[in-house]
Amino acid sequence: MQKLAVANGELADVLANMVVVVAEEALQNNDFGTRLSEALRGDRSRVNAAESPAVGIAPAEPAPAGAAAKARAKRGRRAPGPWDPFDVYAEVGEAGLRERLRELGLEQLRDIVAEHGFNNDGLAMRWTKADRVMGRIVERVVEKAAKGDAFRRA
Repeated sequence: MQKLAVANGELADVLANMVVVVAEEALQNNDFGTRLSEALRGDRSRVNAAESPAVGIAPAEPAPAGAAAKARAKRGRRAPGPWDPFDVYAEVGEAGLRERLRELGLEQLRDIVAEHGFNNDGLAMRWTKADRVMGRIVERVVEKAAKGDAFRRA
């Protein structure tokens, strides 16, 4: 390491820092410490044959069937809205936005609310009437689109 420090001090520092991080992790994580010991001894019995020996990172396992459905069902995870209400408002105004929102179902309206953070009081996601959720979307889009108008020149 001393010869490396003389030849390339920056590389020696990086390697020394890496060894410290690996040692700390081995102390905190017993499984990692065991696997590290086995790898350093050359015991590859616990290492996947498909791993890259140079990197030692296991490839990602394929997701089980139906994982997408489970991911959607997790609390707090909603699909993105079908379109951006700010873009629609900029193109066709408030009346056009209301018209486009009427074409959507309650869950799609809730997706828009969640995606754009229009549920800061926590009420909109509990509403069961689409008109009420649609009103919240229009209210917030118009409000945010007009923000800063006082500072714009006519």
